[in-house]
Amino acid sequence: MKKLFLILSLVIAASWLWSCDNDDEDLSVKHLRIYTFVSPPDSAENVVVFTATAINATSYSWDFGMDSTATGMQVTAYYPRTDTFYVITCTAKGAVDKISVTDTVRWN
Repeated sequence: MKKLFLILSLVIAASWLWSCDNDDEDLSVKHLRIYTFVSPPDSAENVVVFTATAINATSYSWDFGMDSTATGMQVTAYYPRTDTFYVITCTAKGAVDKISVTDTVRWN
């Protein structure tokens, strides 16, 4: 019984030390980039496919600048054909923080 208790104590101590070692790991979200694929100007719909990538991101949320939002790494938005500039914001959230980037879309 003493040997079992000793082995169990060593396993617990080793796992505690291992978790302390990994506290220095940087879990912050970094390098958020958004990529756009726009439908051709002569197409019937004004479609934009947005893709986001970031290190350590666990989720992505989008604001398309026209009272429309979405979540996910890759999303699609439909824009009216106007001369208006739309400000797009993508926010990447991680375990410890979040970052955002903005871009613009304009149809004419």
